[in-house]
Amino acid sequence: MAEEKRKMRVGDILIEEGVITEEQLNEALEFQKGEETPLPLGEVCINLKFISRADLRKLLRKHKSNIQLGELLVNMGLIDSEQLEEALQHKEITGERLGTVLMELEYITEVELVDAVSIQLGFPKILPSMSLIDKTLLQGLSASFLKKNKALPAFKEGDLLTVIMSDPLNDDTIDLLKRHFKCEIEPAVASSEEILKAISMYFKDVEFGSDSDTKDLIIGDTTLSGKGDDSIVEVVNFIITNAIIEEASDIHIEPQESKVRVRYRVDGILQHKTDLPSSMQAPLAARIKVLCKLDIAEKRRHQDGRIEARVMNKEIDLRVSTYASMWGESVVIRILSRANSIDLNVLGFTPRHMSMYKTILDRPSGIILVTGPTGSGKTTTLYSSIAYISEQN
Repeated sequence: MAEEKRKMRVGDILIEEGVITEEQLNEALEFQKGEETPLPLGEVCINLKFISRADLRKLLRKHKSNIQLGELLVNMGLIDSEQLEEALQHKEITGERLGTVLMELEYITEVELVDAVSIQLGFPKILPSMSLIDKTLLQGLSASFLKKNKALPAFKEGDLLTVIMSDPLNDDTIDLLKRHFKCEIEPAVASSEEILKAISMYFKDVEFGSDSDTKDLIIGDTTLSGKGDDSIVEVVNFIITNAIIEEASDIHIEPQESKVRVRYRVDGILQHKTDLPSSMQAPLAARIKVLCKLDIAEKRRHQDGRIEARVMNKEIDLRVSTYASMWGESVVIRILSRANSIDLNVLGFTPRHMSMYKTILDRPSGIILVTGPTGSGKTTTLYSSIAYISEQN
């Protein structure tokens, strides 16, 4: 049996690492008590300039396996000490895990718990989709085992296996998976509902694709679509296809210190979609660069390219930009539908403004300037205006 790890409070970690002194800890605790709405201890230390926010997160990530979950949630301000004490009493009676008890008491939601663990402790937040993960890793594992532990093996690179878990602090599950796969485990986090849904889909033998000529995603030349690492091909196809489904205007693939973050811009707002292991950064960038015929050996210079795609029978143009960043090449993909030209009357103008705008368009000369944030409809408005002018002439 693995040796039980000593659980620590945030204050103990700061003292042990020599970041603050006992006197500074006592000062921070006194300051915390004096607040009408108590701040998390970490935030107090930041406000008192004992530690920077970046250093605090680095330390919490370093000690993520030794930190108490309840202390973490109190430190983040998601629950207070009284709610934690009540939850711990329920935990003693029911034997359930603390996170489960807190959700049953409706003190936090599972989304808040997942985000807290991901942001504060640095665990990747990965979408448990069968179109995204390596399904060969599920061979030899039973549905009951995966559902009981709410864990889903996702990616394997060398001697490191990334496993999506609802509770990435569960040392027992990590030890079981380590023994089964005979390699190190890198936990990632997702909600139990998403994990259980993905497990059910796989074990119901849902058909995820076929080798027929009819495909949901064809990118560039058909001779290119099948080349390269199949898992990377599937990941790229999933990222692009899912962005189209969610009507995103841009895809941002951003390498970070310990993961690759994928975000979609929807209605002008960037939304975190999923994280990926940092080992996938270079293959992802290379795959996208091959599709738009960029120089895969050039990783320091900014490059622009274009991909012609057919996604679910829709003709799509993808404008690709790559540029160097601290942790690798970042990729930004602008999604442009070739069906941008739609009737002016459905753009959302008020009747009065539509009448004024058509009067302007009917003039024989002049310039129209359309401004707005990314994804607000500038290009669609211009395409529709050109179509209107063409119809009138």
